[in-house]
Amino acid sequence: MRDPAKAGSRSEVPNDRRFEARQRFVSGEGPTMPLPSFAPVLVEQAFSAHQVSELRAAMDACRPFMSDLQNRANSIGFDQLRRRNEPAPLTAVIGAFLNSGAHDFAAEQFPDGYCFLLWNCSFRYHDPASTKSHLEMHFDASFLGLGGKVYNVWVPLDDLGNGVPGLTFLSPEADPLKLYRVWRAKYDARTAKHGPGAAVDIFFDRRMVERIYENLGDGAFVSPRIKAGGFIAFHQLVAHSTEVVQKAPKPRGSLEFRIAGIRALPDVYRKRDLWAAVVQIDDAGRRSVRIVETSELAAEAGAHTA
Repeated sequence: MRDPAKAGSRSEVPNDRRFEARQRFVSGEGPTMPLPSFAPVLVEQAFSAHQVSELRAAMDACRPFMSDLQNRANSIGFDQLRRRNEPAPLTAVIGAFLNSGAHDFAAEQFPDGYCFLLWNCSFRYHDPASTKSHLEMHFDASFLGLGGKVYNVWVPLDDLGNGVPGLTFLSPEADPLKLYRVWRAKYDARTAKHGPGAAVDIFFDRRMVERIYENLGDGAFVSPRIKAGGFIAFHQLVAHSTEVVQKAPKPRGSLEFRIAGIRALPDVYRKRDLWAAVVQIDDAGRRSVRIVETSELAAEAGAHTA
């Protein structure tokens, strides 16, 4: 088991307004989760060099299954691999996560236990030549909903910078409430039309965001730099996009581990029967997962609170 003390340094892209704005940020009808911060968390050296090699090998094994026929080119979800009966890449990357600093972060966020949301975990190979590889700024709450906190533990398999794109977030100078209000109006209108729990695609291109933060210009954006083996973690109400590299862009592999508390699943997982990998720890401290339908988790959560 990886020593938590060696999990690497941890920092947060600062936002001085995050605590003051918290209650207003999630205001609205329906259950919402408490949010600890509006800024992404950066952790360096969470995975060992050997584990990074294992993650890259798993990515290489998945590349033949990725195609432009999918909604988002050059990616494949964990649940798709499960349904294809291709367990080896899943076993490798989940095993690496459980024995890394990423597990320590997950256990801290969800002390009552956490699970991997298989439908929303994925391998992604960013190809600069494919327009579908780039995602404009968005909130993951568009497809996960506002109830039940979910963290995306985003693990790059290449050092970011020097042409390798990372993720772009709002800078500390940009008030997150401004973009959130625009998104929330669109989200409420679409869910009113399609029903609660409906997944909706709402994206903001760079020009739209620049108009919202016209006094900041390029200062409205920040793209953190971390090396392979680290991760960036953020919940579903943190706006983000694929970084745009203007000069000599390079490809980049990454993994998206979306995790949630086993007793507070996000909206879409409570309203649909999807699959999750629940983390369990035996008496000897060994970590593993069991694959369950989310209806089983919901029943267990109900029994626990009854």
